[in-house]
Amino acid sequence: MYSLRRVAVGSAFKVMAVLSGLIFAVVGFFAVFLPGIFGFGIWSLMADHPRRFPFAAGLGIFGSLLIYFLGIILYAVIGGVVGVIYAAVYNLVAGITGGLRVELKEEE
Repeated sequence: MYSLRRVAVGSAFKVMAVLSGLIFAVVGFFAVFLPGIFGFGIWSLMADHPRRFPFAAGLGIFGSLLIYFLGIILYAVIGGVVGVIYAAVYNLVAGITGGLRVELKEEE
């Protein structure tokens, strides 16, 4: 039996950033990008009110792509920061409790 006593904070940032970005890439495709292409996205809703949102008129697919890619980047950064927080808290708790116990099997 082995104990996982410490998680590298930089490693946690990289892994969580990539995972969060990939999750938004998949979910965002169906929730942000596809509705935007078919005219149901946020840019289309804002373009219906040109006095309140004059910048939204005519963005259509470009606006959906912009939100989609900015969302991937934003979720990756937020996911990385959350990974750093989780790793730091885990390291503190593992110092007190001894960490996770893991059984590893050597492959032949």
